[in-house]
Amino acid sequence: MIEIIDVNSSNVETYGFFCLRSKPKSEGYKKKIKWLKHRFNDGLKLKIIQDNGSQKDL
Repeated sequence: MIEIIDVNSSNVETYGFFCLRSKPKSEGYKKKIKWLKHRFNDGLKLKIIQDNGSQKDL
C-alpha cells in the first residue's frame, strides 16, 4: 500500500529523511532535527512516500 506522509515538526524524528545509519544521539543528527524544525516553522513542506512501510526515492 502506498502512503503519502506529511512530515512536520511533531513527526520528523519518526518519518524524516535520514540515512539508516544515522545515530539520534550524534551532534549532526540533533543539528539536522533542529534545523528542520525551524524550517517547518518558516513554512517548509516535506512529504515522504512509503510503499508497504518503506520510504521510496523519486
